[in-house]
Amino acid sequence: MTEELRFFIYLLERYGASKGVSGGEMLAQLDAKGLTEFVISLYDLYHVERLENAFADIDELLAHGLPATAPESFYGFVPLPPRGETVCNDLVDAISEDEDIEESVRAAAPAVVTDQVRRDG
Repeated sequence: MTEELRFFIYLLERYGASKGVSGGEMLAQLDAKGLTEFVISLYDLYHVERLENAFADIDELLAHGLPATAPESFYGFVPLPPRGETVCNDLVDAISEDEDIEESVRAAAPAVVTDQVRRDG
């Protein structure tokens, strides 16, 4: 038995106990809504958080089903739209190597970022 499956069983038993039902009954509810695999897939998140957070998520899942953009918005975070030029690896490497940052910025993203550096500099 995998660690993920062990944790899932533990989670179901604890969640069921908090609702006054067995873990088996909770599994049946998740299965009926097609949510079992999704909850198992959240092992990496749930095994490091308080169980109550998982309980709240399961309550929402049972009440409303999977979110339209699962799992990104499921955790309460909506991805931000792109803002300006993409930062290239050359710029990141230059900054991490403590080279002349303004020159690196000009070389990597001359139009957008250089104007900001001049204003802030």
